[in-house]
Amino acid sequence: MKVAKSENRKEILLKDIFEDFNKDDLEYKYSFEKLEAPLKKGTKVGNLSIYYGDYLLYKGPLIETIIEKMLSAEEMVKYFQYMTDEEIEAFRNRDNNEEDDTTSKILYSKLYGASYMGRISEKQYTAPADVVKRYEEISDEEFEAKRKINSFLFCCLKTSGFLHGIAPVSVILDMMKKGVKYDETEEQLIERIESIPYELSLYQVHDGKVYYSFFYPNDRGLIKAQGDRAYYIPTKKEIMSLGTYGILPETMEAQNFEDYMIRKMNMTEEHATNLCQRVQSEIMSGAEIREVFEMIKNEEGVHLDSDLQISALAQYVQNLWNNSRMILNRGFTPLEAPRRVDLNTQSNQSKPKNTGVTHGKKIYPNDKCPCGSGKKYKQCCGRK
Repeated sequence: MKVAKSENRKEILLKDIFEDFNKDDLEYKYSFEKLEAPLKKGTKVGNLSIYYGDYLLYKGPLIETIIEKMLSAEEMVKYFQYMTDEEIEAFRNRDNNEEDDTTSKILYSKLYGASYMGRISEKQYTAPADVVKRYEEISDEEFEAKRKINSFLFCCLKTSGFLHGIAPVSVILDMMKKGVKYDETEEQLIERIESIPYELSLYQVHDGKVYYSFFYPNDRGLIKAQGDRAYYIPTKKEIMSLGTYGILPETMEAQNFEDYMIRKMNMTEEHATNLCQRVQSEIMSGAEIREVFEMIKNEEGVHLDSDLQISALAQYVQNLWNNSRMILNRGFTPLEAPRRVDLNTQSNQSKPKNTGVTHGKKIYPNDKCPCGSGKKYKQCCGRK
């Protein structure tokens, strides 16, 4: 979505956002079957017009038609029912005079993707006044009950995408029961999933399984790499954190890692937290521990001037690694999941293809040290 031009206005409306859309933007957003007062095809109107089938419409009337549709109760419910309490609160309380931090941008992402929010600068998002007003009008008891279920479903799907990649519908059903009173069948759950608007959905249901779109229709070797492991059913806290912010709740190991980076590398608390979240994301998605260690060593502000520093950092990385949830373990941590194979001797045929990831595992004494020395861990950074 383009940046709205009305930067100095105290009250921004939906039309202010669409005024900055170009022809391609509007064509993408516009999806109605009928246009009022169609113009004759071929009429010369420059860039302020748009074709739709056999119709041609000026930009102004087209924007009005789009806004009328978007602000209808049916269309608003279609999108807002998937918003969590945190996302709704951020939307309703948006201050157009303040810049947004990373957390705020995450909370705005779904509504921004559906064009219900815009930007008035590169670091400043806006909730149009007419959209906020219309939301208050549709937000009755019936809608809130629907939003409670569907927003949690969205969080379950997003969490499963992070932790499982591909999961049976029954797993999503078990996750739903962690957070809401839910007694529908798998068939009814599939209907709910398939009714999510395409602007929001990154999931496909096929043959009784829910696929994160990256793994559909080509699973990229994920199923083979995961083997016969069970599916970890996350807690409600984990579902809400991953589903809303894309990160897991902070663990003791994560806190220890952050504290070490603040004390020994003189990082700010914000920098250390951001680094830890990026490291956990890499671990969760299946990166090799050596890749994670190199990522940390190359981070701005990280200086390892001695073997002692390398050994200390490796210990914190090991603890973080062994207690991180991994997609290749179907959500289990290396400490929770039985060790199936030694990746140092595993054949390439059994590794996942085209994912850029390999199997997450616990670091054992005879494993190669993650610092890249080539020595065994017990003979290098793992020495007491």
